[in-house]
Amino acid sequence: MSKFERALDNVFEKRKKELGRPPSLDETETLRQQLFQEWLLSERFDELIHYIHWYYADDGGFGDCAILSEALRKKGDLPRIERLYSKLISIRTAQFWRVWPKANDGHIGAMRESSKFMAAAMEAYAGLWHGYWSLDDAAGKDRVRSEMLQLQERVRPRPGKHDRAIKQRRMDKAQFWKLIDRSRKAAEENPEQQLETLRDLLTGLSVEDIMAFDRILDEYHARADNWDLWGAAFLIGGGCSDDGFMDFRGWLISRGEKAYEEALVDPESLVRVVQDHDGICQVEGYQYIGAEVWAAKTGRPREEFPDHVVPERRRTQGTPWEEDELAQRFPKLAKKFG
Repeated sequence: MSKFERALDNVFEKRKKELGRPPSLDETETLRQQLFQEWLLSERFDELIHYIHWYYADDGGFGDCAILSEALRKKGDLPRIERLYSKLISIRTAQFWRVWPKANDGHIGAMRESSKFMAAAMEAYAGLWHGYWSLDDAAGKDRVRSEMLQLQERVRPRPGKHDRAIKQRRMDKAQFWKLIDRSRKAAEENPEQQLETLRDLLTGLSVEDIMAFDRILDEYHARADNWDLWGAAFLIGGGCSDDGFMDFRGWLISRGEKAYEEALVDPESLVRVVQDHDGICQVEGYQYIGAEVWAAKTGRPREEFPDHVVPERRRTQGTPWEEDELAQRFPKLAKKFG
């Protein structure tokens, strides 16, 4: 469930108490529209995008998409417009191609389903085209029109064509850090929201690039497995278990290449990195995100995600510590977080 849905549930329950009965369908829709407008005014764009992706994955949502897209257009925020529509396009075209073979063989139910998914995909394409048109992006308009024609002619587009920042590029370490930076900026530095933003960006990639991204992430995750960073994580979080240290390393990677590399050299550099919204700097999910996106894109169980051959270390590297040694070992971190 998205954050917007949870907030709407709270509004619904509050209104239910006020009325002494559950709100009617019309009243509930009015509450939803009011909350949507409030979040627009507060510029909670990423959370609204996540809600639309979650609630309208297969079809619908044209009104909400149009309203949000218009707000983004006024901000000149083309990257968010692209993210809003590209994931819907990816999901809906995947659904179309899933049922198309049976539809092409004359299966009545599949023909009905394929028509529905085709219309839903075209609706999302039209929204993206309008976004490009409203911001005078001729190349974007041409690309969308070309893809719409391909879908209409039942020609599969190449994966990941909607992502302007990484199109035509194979996933390598430079592209990995670009995705991390782009997701962090789009989430306004919030690591929890960044996880959802990164998930959206990965969805637009090819299966091969998703696997390459996960392999690179695993490598950086293993490289940061050392006692000095674990001690830093302990001081910052007021404690840090084995699992917590895994989550801490995911958070550290999410802060970008510069913060990551500096922390490996000097963990006390994190004094300058940690912000209030980072909490205890332990965010669960980064280590699973590649497998989860791969499973959603391929339709296969996450357990079938191919294993990587990453140079794993048998044990945490460096010199172990005792808790009462940490303040002396990392005085700057102890002063700020102790």
